[in-house]
Amino acid sequence: MKDDDTVKRLISAFLSVVLVFSLIVPAFGGANITESRSQIPVIRISGDGEPLYDAEGNKIFHYREFGNLISSGEGGGDTELYKSIAEMVIPALTKGFITVATGSEYYYRLAANLCISYRKRGSGRYPFALVCDRENEYSAVFDDVVLVKDFRRSTLDKLLISLSPYRETIFLDADSLVIGDIDDLWDAFQDQDDVSAFGCTLPLDSRKGWFTYEGSGPYMDRVKYLMSMNGGIYYVRKSPLSEKVFQDARQVIDNYSGIDFKYFSNPQDEPVMAMAMVINGCKPNDMAYDMIVLPFAKERISVDYRGNVYEGGKRTQNKLIHFATARTRLFLYNYLTDGILNGSEALNRMHYLRSRLRYAPAEIKTALLHKGGAVLRSLGLGKVVAILKREKR
Repeated sequence: MKDDDTVKRLISAFLSVVLVFSLIVPAFGGANITESRSQIPVIRISGDGEPLYDAEGNKIFHYREFGNLISSGEGGGDTELYKSIAEMVIPALTKGFITVATGSEYYYRLAANLCISYRKRGSGRYPFALVCDRENEYSAVFDDVVLVKDFRRSTLDKLLISLSPYRETIFLDADSLVIGDIDDLWDAFQDQDDVSAFGCTLPLDSRKGWFTYEGSGPYMDRVKYLMSMNGGIYYVRKSPLSEKVFQDARQVIDNYSGIDFKYFSNPQDEPVMAMAMVINGCKPNDMAYDMIVLPFAKERISVDYRGNVYEGGKRTQNKLIHFATARTRLFLYNYLTDGILNGSEALNRMHYLRSRLRYAPAEIKTALLHKGGAVLRSLGLGKVVAILKREKR
């Protein structure tokens, strides 16, 4: 029996590779324009899992349908063999990571760096999609591209993750970098609601979170708890519930001025998504994930010339760094993304020193702005800080 199981596993692995590659190529070659399943006009979705048709209206076999075929065993033959193949192939066909880049080419470069970091420092097992408003050399890095038109970049572009081509999606902010295996995120969200993020629920009388119960405006009768969360990672499982969350999120934007949101006078993705999740009963994941969020890290974050990341002088166990966009212009981010560690140890050391000198002025300016900003805020001059930050970007 053990020999039979071994043979089946070997056959599964071989057929998985052969069949997936043989199906992916023609499927992408025949991709057509599809209609949007959102209010945002979509002019093309690559690999969105929907049936494709040729010029005569004949259905083209889509590579994602392979997952449905082998999981059902409808192809006949050894059902156990089908299930063995399905266990290896289906996750990569139905789950995927996604990020968003619109507007300036700089955001596209950030998104491409994120995708590349997942492949180099993560497992690279799952596909990675990009939602964007045009195609360029950076969008070509991704496995799937969701192209939207007539969209102006804003802090709300994260709502575009509702257009994900995958049945289960994990969104990562474009100003993040993967520094370890993040595939355990799928396990972290496996038993969570159809829309989730890392954070916690709070009682109705709490003064924390993105809004108060008394200030929830037209949604007060639907608010059963409050929420605090970080918008650097979102999990979405396609379902009527998740569609309703994003639909309500767009309504919350229209009603933003009638809600007493904290910290932001104009719509931002985190308070908007927090309200949309709360009124639909979707709760955040309260586990502490291995992620560094800058500039709020408790320990000093550094990197050595080999590209190893440290927290407080110790090699970090974290797997993801979420940078503020302004900090992607500093040494740490750029040293981790500029193609280092291909030469000898001496060359890497030299490159490290050159990079330190190159980004030193920006590091000093950021430090002064950070410390000076605290002083200005204490004097009630927070608007001056906001102006300086806009100029810095």
